[in-house]
Amino acid sequence: MKKIILNTIEDRKYQIIKKLGESNGNKLKAALKLQVTPRTIDRLILKYKHFGKEGFVHGNRNRKPKHSMSFEEKEKIVFLYKEKYFDCNIQHFSELLADREGIKRNASTLLRLLKEYDILSVKAHRKTKKALKKKLKEKARKLKETDKKNLELIEPSQELDNAHPRRAHCKYFGEML
Repeated sequence: MKKIILNTIEDRKYQIIKKLGESNGNKLKAALKLQVTPRTIDRLILKYKHFGKEGFVHGNRNRKPKHSMSFEEKEKIVFLYKEKYFDCNIQHFSELLADREGIKRNASTLLRLLKEYDILSVKAHRKTKKALKKKLKEKARKLKETDKKNLELIEPSQELDNAHPRRAHCKYFGEML
């Protein structure tokens, strides 16, 4: 028998319904706790009796959404925008993708994807361009800082070379050599 792991919401629901099913408790109190109707409580009790703990696991768990894009498709869209359709705005680009390439994606989806790759539309406003420049400068600054920290860790420091004293240490308290 495989172990079933519930998230916090599912587990809370399971514990309340389990207690209700075993002890014939008050359905109205359970409905208030879970913020659902008494009819839904009846459904959950039936689900508990038929499937047990497994019935409280959400059906889409560990599944990739149907409408999500694969990494290859994202790379292809970015490549096409950079190389072939670089002079198009986003709306026109989405229409050209649908007509010529057979890729049907919404303009807002394409805009979000291109922003993810730090690519702006030809018709982007000054404010948007400035925001992107600021973001890229910040990225470069953080990268420089991490490089400096890494170099400091790699290079031996002068303080470590002089860590040991040059004169012999005293064997007894108060003794000077």
